Amino acid sequence: MKRITYILFIVFCFESLSIAQTAHQWAKYGNKSFEEKDYYGASLYFKNALTADTLNLEIINKYAAALRLFNDYAQAEKYYRYLLQLDKNKAYPETVFWLATLQKNNAKYQDARKNFLKYKNTAEDKKVTFIKNQFKKLVPVNMHRN
Repeated sequence: MKRITYILFIVFCFESLSIAQTAHQWAKYGNKSFEEKDYYGASLYFKNALTADTLNLEIINKYAAALRLFNDYAQAEKYYRYLLQLDKNKAYPETVFWLATLQKNNAKYQDARKNFLKYKNTAEDKKVTFIKNQFKKLVPVNMHRN
């Protein structure tokens, strides 16, 4: 019985390693496509990587970026929102900005306004000037009111 348990344990370990390798390989292909500005292809590779590793923040961020850059705004918004929920250490501070931008593109103006303001209030000092300048360009005039 111990031998069977040991064998199952070894098989389980190798299985989990093969899944991780698969996510890594898909991400590698996704990065190559992204560098070549093939955002649609990159999104397909990152989607496969995400299937193998659903909690990898780097893969989620790259998948959302690829979706955004080939103009699939609805899906990109969904994955930036997912990244924002998972990113407890704020490793990806631009997530709120991109989420707001996509919400604006998807005509979700109140959500976009809330997130633009959130980003503006939490952005690092060196980015505040950029955000203040971009805020007026990105948000319709009637959304500037408090």
